[in-house]
Amino acid sequence: MVKYKKIAQEITNYIVDNQMKRHDKLPVIDEMAIDFNVSKSTIIKALDILEAKGQIYQVQGSGIFVRDVHIPGKINLNRPEGLSRTLFGATIVSRVVKVEIIKPDATIQEYLECDPDEDIYMVERTRYIKGEIHSYEKSYFRKKYVRYMNEQIARGSIFTYLEDNLDLTPSFSNAFFQVKQMGVEVASYLECSPETYGLELINQFFLSNGAIFDYSVLWYSPDHAQFFVPSNFY
Repeated sequence: MVKYKKIAQEITNYIVDNQMKRHDKLPVIDEMAIDFNVSKSTIIKALDILEAKGQIYQVQGSGIFVRDVHIPGKINLNRPEGLSRTLFGATIVSRVVKVEIIKPDATIQEYLECDPDEDIYMVERTRYIKGEIHSYEKSYFRKKYVRYMNEQIARGSIFTYLEDNLDLTPSFSNAFFQVKQMGVEVASYLECSPETYGLELINQFFLSNGAIFDYSVLWYSPDHAQFFVPSNFY
């Protein structure tokens, strides 16, 4: 992972570990450079990332302050790295339906921009919070980038596994939203009627070279389809 991106994640961890809230002040740049043992320019680049994500704001002459990084029960769409990182403080249980290697159909080929004979890891799972169904997802990973996947990995945070074990970090993403009827398969997992309307979220995750390595389809329980998007005006 690029150093300034790693530092951005470490600053996020610092905010979380210290239970910092909105308007709490972060250490000054010089102090963070010493604490993280990096240059001031690396800290500045890391802070630029966090500001673009809406995690912090900077006031000239006053310092660096925390924004509302986490709102209980609401998913931050500026942090598409998965529920484990978005719904901080919630105990998320993943139940794996299936992990298998498949050949991509036309839809998967379109979203992954891959060849029809390429090997793809398909991960299907449901997510629960406090024993209640929260979401259902199918994710498709190109095996040429995600070299190994199994049920044990899928029960945890897949993004943490990719970063810690494969040194694979998404650089940017696309998100597509559509409200439509769930249909029989999705409704059976979300414990709803097939005629229920729900929010379908499709994500494409890109590497820094522009290659798509992950295409995911997520459906949220109507009781948990709550989101927010922190943004900045430039």
